[in-house]
Amino acid sequence: MLIKAGIQFLIKGKANTNGTITDAYADDGSRLKHYIGKKLKDIPHKMNVDVTIRTSKGNTLRIIRRYNPKWEEQR
Repeated sequence: MLIKAGIQFLIKGKANTNGTITDAYADDGSRLKHYIGKKLKDIPHKMNVDVTIRTSKGNTLRIIRRYNPKWEEQR
């Protein structure tokens, strides 16, 4: 209902969020067709992507994932 009303919001997702990819784009805007139908965890973690996934509960989420090499240094 929120999306139909034109409302958008941001949340910080859990690290274990892993739905089925329904659409995927790289940083340069190119479509990553070979990832459609796969799980989010199938995309290399160092790859910056903009994906739409469907969760096991049927929710559709847009996830923008950005790799930060400094984060790995801090772990």
